[in-house]
Amino acid sequence: MPISGDAPQRASATASTPVDGTLGLSESSHPPATVLAVVGEVDVRTVGSLRTRLTDLLVEGSPRLVVDLSGVTFMDSSGLGALVSAQKRARVFRGTLVLVVVNDAILRVLRLTALDRVFTVHATLEEALASAREDAREPVAPERVAEPEPRG
Repeated sequence: MPISGDAPQRASATASTPVDGTLGLSESSHPPATVLAVVGEVDVRTVGSLRTRLTDLLVEGSPRLVVDLSGVTFMDSSGLGALVSAQKRARVFRGTLVLVVVNDAILRVLRLTALDRVFTVHATLEEALASAREDAREPVAPERVAEPEPRG
């Protein structure tokens, strides 16, 4: 999906910047969505905590996630992989995962990898929350159940 907004604006991250090389993660409830604020560098050393927290939030019943990456200064391919996995998992739970991205380098990587077509990306937390509220109003289509084939 296209990236909304022309000029990135700083969204409000609620986690403080870690000084020990770990990843800062904090969540807050903004019904119907849960916001996971991520601060620091998302790389092979720190991606495990991000992946675990995203999975936990989805399993705990937060199918509409806003991942606020406005506090992320660097993200490697392992971080992108964790986001793609979480997006797939959210779909299984009939939910959504939207991103808040203000870092130009991260936006550029999303565009180069065509992940800007996979994720809904917003420039501000407010836009992302509005998107989640709008999504919650749309009815969920029932799953199609295949008719059993007659036995011959």
